[in-house]
Amino acid sequence: MAINQETVTDASRAIAFADDVRALYYQAQAMQEKIERVAAGQAAIAAGTIDARELRFVQLVGILISAEDIARVGALLPLLQTITTTLATDYADFISPGG
Repeated sequence: MAINQETVTDASRAIAFADDVRALYYQAQAMQEKIERVAAGQAAIAAGTIDARELRFVQLVGILISAEDIARVGALLPLLQTITTTLATDYADFISPGG
């Protein structure tokens, strides 16, 4: 009996729904944390309270990402917050299956 590769592929994709939700949650959470870290660092620079590690992080971001792109990515924060909150609230069973 031949294995129908299309059926195998479709079954894999169907099974992956929960994994995709979990991956989306953790990726959105990671992006949210980075954006918040840059924003907090920029605020600490303005207030004169930044420590050396956070200053280095903000400087590295500024070197690697243009100011325009930092602003564009920062504008995603409300969307990322909505995604992570919704997934944590309504899809916790997908994010942490079995517990």
